[in-house]
Amino acid sequence: LGLRHSRTSSPERFDIMLLIALMLQLTFWLVGVHSQKQGWDKHFQANTVRNRNVLSTVRLGMEVLRHSGYTITREDLLVAAILLAQN
Repeated sequence: LGLRHSRTSSPERFDIMLLIALMLQLTFWLVGVHSQKQGWDKHFQANTVRNRNVLSTVRLGMEVLRHSGYTITREDLLVAAILLAQN
């Protein structure tokens, strides 16, 4: 695994790819936290399950970003980061 599957032979370039992946993961997480706070997670729930989360916070963030109609500001992400830091 690692360099061979990343299609690069440069460890430095691989490090940058990992940093970008980490930043995306954090963004998805923050968007997911904000989405749960806004109640948007209910839009992605299966009809059969309403009493618990079906999607992980990260997956919820990915889904919200994939669908139009949800507006998220920089301030929303900062509030989500503060909520995460408090927990």
